[in-house]
Amino acid sequence: MYIYQPNDKEEAIREEVLNNIALLNKALNEERLKLRCQKILPTPSNSNEKPHYEILPTVEDELGIQLAPGEFIHAAERYNRMQVIDHWVIHNVFSWAMQHKEQLNHIDCFTINLSGHSLNDDGLHS
Repeated sequence: MYIYQPNDKEEAIREEVLNNIALLNKALNEERLKLRCQKILPTPSNSNEKPHYEILPTVEDELGIQLAPGEFIHAAERYNRMQVIDHWVIHNVFSWAMQHKEQLNHIDCFTINLSGHSLNDDGLHS
């Protein structure tokens, strides 16, 4: 038996996770999942190197405010949505690269963090 407590931290966390997964699902359906590109600069000793970029997904809420990945990744992992996000990120990064080939000359590489579930997904490799 569970007795609700107004200041129950576990219940608050559970509610936040459910809210975030609902927001994520809505963002996927409404094309409000976006890519953020974080520049990783070379160290001063390697200043001749081209920059690297880390690609991060973000969810844009109804007001256009972008959530940090940490705000929805936990919910996506818990409710088996990371594979959908990872596939979406990979598809959109490569689509961008194909449309901006000239800009790729000024970039050393992109990094995309993938979930363990996606790395074990046979569909990812096709």
